[in-house]
Amino acid sequence: MSPSKGPMSGGSRVVIKGQGLEATGRDLVCSFGELVSAAAVGNDGAVACTSPASGLEGRVSFRLSDNAGQVASGPVTEFLYYVAPRIVSVVPSRGPLSGDSAVRVYGEGFLAEGLRCRFGSTLTDVRDSRWLSSTVAMCVVPAATGGR
Repeated sequence: MSPSKGPMSGGSRVVIKGQGLEATGRDLVCSFGELVSAAAVGNDGAVACTSPASGLEGRVSFRLSDNAGQVASGPVTEFLYYVAPRIVSVVPSRGPLSGDSAVRVYGEGFLAEGLRCRFGSTLTDVRDSRWLSSTVAMCVVPAATGGR
């Protein structure tokens, strides 16, 4: 199952890969704890569903089953609902066009795993992004492109 986490607002496309998932001949559903979402089998045999919105942060059990209640997935796995990251400020807010300077990003909902920063259309390398806490991250600014 990938990804195994998403924002509480829902909308994460979750893909489940395995053998024989399309063979049930029945409609499939994904269960995120008590919340249910329709699933669809793709041409490659993988199953995809969209995480529904959740009012609670934290881990919930995840399973794939058919409309008869037969579990189509293996052992129970978990899906982590998290508070969507929100940026409050970036310090300093300006820097040289050549980049290569560090900024602190203040906000909420920052996760350590996979943290990366985006400056315009440029996504920083994982090595240039550092999680300090759920409210502070540090990023190395890349060089400006396109005259900006």
